[in-house]
Amino acid sequence: MNNKPPLLQTMNLVTGYLSGSKRRIPVAGPLDLQIFAGQLICLLGSNGSGKSTLLRTLAGLQPPLEGIMTIAGIPSHQISSSRLARKISLVLTDSVRSSNLTVYSLVALGRYPYSNWLGILRESDQLIIKMAIEATGIEDFLDRKVATLSDGEVQKVMLARALAQDTPLMMLDEPTAHLDLPSRIQLMRLLHQLARQTDKGILVSTHELDLALQVADEVWLLQPQTGIGALLKRGTPEDLVLDGIFGTAFEKEGIRFDKTTGSFQVHPGNGMLITILGGGAAAFWTKRAVQRLGFSVDEERPTALIIRVWEENGKARWALEQKCGTQSHETMKSLLEALSLVSPIA
Repeated sequence: MNNKPPLLQTMNLVTGYLSGSKRRIPVAGPLDLQIFAGQLICLLGSNGSGKSTLLRTLAGLQPPLEGIMTIAGIPSHQISSSRLARKISLVLTDSVRSSNLTVYSLVALGRYPYSNWLGILRESDQLIIKMAIEATGIEDFLDRKVATLSDGEVQKVMLARALAQDTPLMMLDEPTAHLDLPSRIQLMRLLHQLARQTDKGILVSTHELDLALQVADEVWLLQPQTGIGALLKRGTPEDLVLDGIFGTAFEKEGIRFDKTTGSFQVHPGNGMLITILGGGAAAFWTKRAVQRLGFSVDEERPTALIIRVWEENGKARWALEQKCGTQSHETMKSLLEALSLVSPIA
């Protein structure tokens, strides 16, 4: 149990919009949520579940339809926009590449809530800006115009601006959307470190389930139900995996969530049973490969087809055992070619 008071708390929160005729259009809720200092929370959900609407509501960009929201114990409607900018920094997916600002100027705008009416930056402001630039690794293009940047570079610059704002709460909407795999991993790891080292409360809306399971202290899972998004579950990633909640929320025909690996199987296998004996990386990738061929892996008992996997002189080796005899294989390709003769490829 967290003994600190929450940085943000909601009670019976309903998010949504008002139509032109003032008709209420709810998107998600009612939601009882808390964000604590030093905590990284990943907000997950399918398209249309209301993740962005929830994020914008928590950040104060749009009012809730119902419920109460407090920030540092103060009701959100009592907090001015200038004071809110010192409490919450927000990174949205909206493109800013049309901006004629330089990268440095855009990052420096993060200090606007703290500067005087002339916008003069003090030495302490300059130091915070420098730390934000170094943390996001954008030193090499500080003098470039934002309009010349790639989508991935813009994402890093917007994160640097949020870091320069130096608020207790940070909220990010799909911050890895335009990044390559190494950059996605690097960014999520950075957010995890920031929560720990700076005691910030960080909320990230993301589709990166595999990364969320590795870095999040808590997961919020939104999923549409009967026309309105509802918070199905929130808790530690491990508890949600073991509860089977991800399988219920995301599985579709031909795709299955594997609790053992924490990932989705594109080829779960629905054909002939096969047993894989062995451990380590070679056994894991053997399982992936045979499922791609359409086999179903039985890890409980021996079947008519058995693959033994082991290492010999640092290299993987396989033995395929059938009623007609045993074949040895030195490559995965050779093993799969032999299996394709046993059962047609799915």
